[in-house]
Amino acid sequence: MFTPERLTELLSVIAAKRQERTVAVDRRLASLKSQVVDAEDRLKRLYRGIEEGIVELDDLLRERLVELKADRQKAQAAYDHAAAQASPSAAIDSDKIAAFSTLMTDLLDNGETPARKAYLRTLIGAIIVGDKSVKIVGSREAVRAAILGKPSPLQNVRGLVHDSNV
Repeated sequence: MFTPERLTELLSVIAAKRQERTVAVDRRLASLKSQVVDAEDRLKRLYRGIEEGIVELDDLLRERLVELKADRQKAQAAYDHAAAQASPSAAIDSDKIAAFSTLMTDLLDNGETPARKAYLRTLIGAIIVGDKSVKIVGSREAVRAAILGKPSPLQNVRGLVHDSNV
């Protein structure tokens, strides 16, 4: 289960899903940025009209200015929030995968029993034993976090299934 090949396979699935999410987030950010620019452009045109004397500043225009400023502020806040939520992806190279594989294999082969159980609990959510197969269920994100040496953001979330025949 902790071979570099298996870990690389698991991480490839995670990377593909993250790439899909990144594309969606980038589209959303571009849309929000477009809204911010549009609101700023409308305000600039209105200000230019006032400065050039084309438009007279009255109560209706003041209300419209307040609305446009509020629209710009909402669009900017939405953009800032979405940009803050977009997290950079940490690269996991083959050296990290190999080091993690070696470390886990060594810990499981030579570690104390309580330590072995603790390591496995962080990565495995359940082991389902059938008549002809054994299924190990766990979180791909937990494996990714463990390889990166970070705490798992998704404790107890199932997503990894390793099926082997008995």
